[in-house]
Amino acid sequence: RDLEILGNAPTRTWRMKPVENPSDITNSLRSGIVLDMTKTTLNRIPFNYKLRSGDQVNANQVSFDRNTYYYILNMADAYHIREPRNELMAETRPAFGGMPALPEERQLYLHAQIYSGTAYGRSRDSFTYPAFRFEEIRENPRLVGSLLTYHRVARSGDLPVSDLMFTTNPRQGLVNPYLSGARFQTGPHYETIFRSGTSLAQLAMETTFTGRQAFYGASHSVATGRSHLAFFDVPRGPTLSLGALQHCDIATTAFTSANQIGNSWASAYIPSATAAKLERRTSTNEPITPRGLAVYDYSYLANEALFDGFFFSGATPVFAPRSGASGSPKVWEEPQLTEVEPVTEVLGRFFENPSENPLRNPRLTPYRHGLTELQLGQRLAGPARCARLASHLMVEGGFNVNSTSVEAWKAMLASLRGIEPGSANATPQSRFRHLLGGLPLDMRENDIWAGFRSLDDAQLGELAERIVDEVRARGPFLSLGEFVNRQVTRDRSTGLSGAIQAAIDKTSINNDASQDRFDPSGYPNPENLPNPDTGTNLPGWLNQADVLTPLAPFLTVRSDTFVIRSLGEARDGAGNVAARVRLEAVVQRVPEFVDPADQPEVGLDELKSETNQGFGRRFRLLAIRELP
Repeated sequence: RDLEILGNAPTRTWRMKPVENPSDITNSLRSGIVLDMTKTTLNRIPFNYKLRSGDQVNANQVSFDRNTYYYILNMADAYHIREPRNELMAETRPAFGGMPALPEERQLYLHAQIYSGTAYGRSRDSFTYPAFRFEEIRENPRLVGSLLTYHRVARSGDLPVSDLMFTTNPRQGLVNPYLSGARFQTGPHYETIFRSGTSLAQLAMETTFTGRQAFYGASHSVATGRSHLAFFDVPRGPTLSLGALQHCDIATTAFTSANQIGNSWASAYIPSATAAKLERRTSTNEPITPRGLAVYDYSYLANEALFDGFFFSGATPVFAPRSGASGSPKVWEEPQLTEVEPVTEVLGRFFENPSENPLRNPRLTPYRHGLTELQLGQRLAGPARCARLASHLMVEGGFNVNSTSVEAWKAMLASLRGIEPGSANATPQSRFRHLLGGLPLDMRENDIWAGFRSLDDAQLGELAERIVDEVRARGPFLSLGEFVNRQVTRDRSTGLSGAIQAAIDKTSINNDASQDRFDPSGYPNPENLPNPDTGTNLPGWLNQADVLTPLAPFLTVRSDTFVIRSLGEARDGAGNVAARVRLEAVVQRVPEFVDPADQPEVGLDELKSETNQGFGRRFRLLAIRELP
């Protein structure tokens, strides 16, 4: 039936369900849109002729005018199917075109809401369908064309391309049109085209042999597309690095990078001199009411909040293996894993003998504060353990990011050299902790679309040199957040990305992952996109968070162990040196404060002792010797 745009919710909604296979579309049109023959004349001229045997429906034209009309595509759940009277809206819609204002329906759970408006580079799609005899269409409607809504791909012949993981967040299905306006289809880059065809072959809908998967990635075709892709990693064990949080989706909008935490690209939706902005008008200069639209640089704000205040200890319970792959039928009500050793016992064995019972992060060593086993157990019992544990752990071999030694950086970057499944003479820089092998997805080394990166020694050396260049230009860094993040400035040399990302971009490491150029002109701040390539941030495109993942657990911005040399002299009445001694001391900063009145886990802004406010953490004398 036709779509009544000025009618009520049921009449302005096409309700369709997924088909089991492509043959359902041609055999029964279970998900098709039937053209109402009584409403195909212009200017709504009454037309109620009923077809009869011997009649023929002559060829006619069907058009989809996207300059003046766009529609919203929703993926709905069972609630919407049972409640056809409800409008499917994920956000408030003001009154326009004779249609009443509609409030946001917060109780609805929309799996996706896609605004498909004026196509990029297209205006009106139209086609002419063939003539049919009445006998041909009396029992079943005939396929004459398709209204195809699809996600743009990285490389495509006649269709517009887009980046998939760089400026857009494909896991956010609710697409707010206010930033981009109707002409610039961004985040996710959905497009709709209207084209003719009386068979699936003519409609160029390529699927796998079973018909259950389409193709995506480089294209929608079997030649260069993929039916299975790996873009994000689901943890199957305790997380050990803040860099691995790049797989978490913390954004509430599609207008951000797909991997926010650990990366540092300047947002293409706000100026680089800020990390947040309140937009009062759309890109088409329409007012955003009633309060405007807040736009954030999610990466900058997350990195600033996380990298100097949190870490992963690896102190976790030990669980028994799952009995089955599918879990319990009552997955939301019953535990799916059985704890065989609580975290208190894991920590007890660690503090008793750390060499034989290390934590999952083996660089962490115990620091007891002189407490007895009983006192330590009481202190690390209960929920407060998550805040107190840091004061009882030291990092063995921390690396200062302010280092300007190329060799030191090469050593750090090559710490996983030769580790399987990478090559023997290469260093894996995998975005994924878990790699799949075999069908349907074989995640191979340096596979751009569904694999993992590795760097040879020459590439590692080039990257180390560029990182040192960035440290010299931007440092010294006073916090890890400052090192990870870009600088909030209009200076393009430091304001477009953080130190590691800028270093990567100045190498040839990602040349092979380059796909195609996308047009940045529709973005609110295209100056933040110096290299608009559709391959940016694909799995085979090395990003900053990939490099940070193995390094973050032991990075620091200052050393905690120092060598102090002192000279002492005794002089006689004439001023001559009678005796001289040179001493060398090794001292180490430890977690507790100088004044024990404040517990080690107390925040610096909550210190009660004036001594601690002035002197901070205690230094411990490790060794002293006299120098000749």
